[in-house]
Amino acid sequence: MRLDADSLLQDAFKAAHSFLGGRFSTVVVVLWIVLIAVFVATYGQRLPGEMYPPDCLCARGISDLSAPHRLLVSVFVQPNLVHLLISLFVIYLVMWFVARRMGVVLSLVTVILSGGVANEAAAALAAKPVCGFIPSAVVLLFLCAAYFPYLRFFKYLSARIVALCAITGLAFLYAPRFSVMGVLSALSGIPVAVSVMLAEPRVRMALRKWWLHRQVQDALTEAQEEERLDEILRKLSRVGFEGLTRRERNFLLIMSRRYRKKVGEGKR
Repeated sequence: MRLDADSLLQDAFKAAHSFLGGRFSTVVVVLWIVLIAVFVATYGQRLPGEMYPPDCLCARGISDLSAPHRLLVSVFVQPNLVHLLISLFVIYLVMWFVARRMGVVLSLVTVILSGGVANEAAAALAAKPVCGFIPSAVVLLFLCAAYFPYLRFFKYLSARIVALCAITGLAFLYAPRFSVMGVLSALSGIPVAVSVMLAEPRVRMALRKWWLHRQVQDALTEAQEEERLDEILRKLSRVGFEGLTRRERNFLLIMSRRYRKKVGEGKR
C-alpha cells in the first residue's frame, strides 16, 4: 500500500476523473486558458468602482453594427467567478466528445457562434450586457446529448438527463431576474446548434465531392502534362533544344524543377 502524498493525490485525481466522466484534450486546455486569461484581464485587473463588464466588450443587440467583434468577444467575457467555474467544468465534461464527433474546427465555430447569438439576443431582449460562456455551455451539453444520448456522467446520469437538468436549471436561475425573455435569449444558441447539426452531413458531403472532383482534375491535369512532355521530348530528339519554342522550353524547365523537388522529398 502506497502512503506517499503524491501517489495519494494522483489516485484521488484518477478517482474523481473516473467518477465525473469528462476527458482532457488540447482543445479543452486551450479554451480553459482563453477563458481564464480573459477573466483575469477584465475582471481581476479592473480598478475599484470601474464598470464591469467593460462597455467596449459588451453586446448591444443586433441594431449595433459598429462593433461586430462583440459577437465573438462577448462569449469569453464572464460576468462573475461562478460563471467562469461552471464554464470550465462543462468544457471539461463534454467538449472532448463533441469535438471528436463534429471535428475541432466545426465544434469551436458552433460554440462561439451560438454563444455570440445568445449574447446578442440577451442584450436586445433582456437588456443584459453579457451572458458569457453559459449559453455556449448549454449548447455543448445539448450537442453531447444529441450525439451521445447514452453517454454517462457521474457514473449514473446519462448525457440526456444532464442536458435536461442544465437547461431546466438555467431557466429557473434566469427567470426570477430576467423574466421569460432572458431565459429565451440564454437558450437562443440551441437553434444555431440544431441548424449546424442538420447542415453538417450536407456540408461534409459537399466538401467530399469537391475534394474528389479536385483529385480527379489533378489526375487528369497530370496525365495531360505527361502526354505533352512525351511529345516535347520526341521533338527534342528530332530537332534538338534550339528547335523548341520558348513555351516548350519553359515547360521543360518547370517539369525538371518539379521532378527535382519530388526526388529531394523522396530522399528525406
